[in-house]
Amino acid sequence: MPYYGHPRQVAFAIWAPRSGIYIGKYVVIVDSDIDIHDPKKIWSAIANRTNPSKDIMVISHTGGGPLDPSVHPDIKMTTGHVGRWDRVMIDATWDDTWEHRPEWSGLNHPPSSLAGEEELQIVREKWGRYGFK
Repeated sequence: MPYYGHPRQVAFAIWAPRSGIYIGKYVVIVDSDIDIHDPKKIWSAIANRTNPSKDIMVISHTGGGPLDPSVHPDIKMTTGHVGRWDRVMIDATWDDTWEHRPEWSGLNHPPSSLAGEEELQIVREKWGRYGFK
């Protein structure tokens, strides 16, 4: 992230316009190395880059989409058919307050330990020999 607090500013920018009432019940902020079109990459970032007590924020009692079935019909009536949501922001970015470390090749976070596509293809080719179907 470019600067401290940037993930929260991104979430609030999504929620700020009037159209934000209808979108963004859950907003996940990721670093630029995460493909936002790949749900597996997003879930991996959530699993590996978040500290829930620090990186998950719930904003209670905001306007919300009236078609959302989780909104009780009585609340829709009292809010003028707007609805009421609790919104969730998940900051799945690396913590920018950590020091750069030599054992992490100068990064301020552990390097990726995921297998590359070449390694995965080798495993797939040998899968049957490993006893898996």
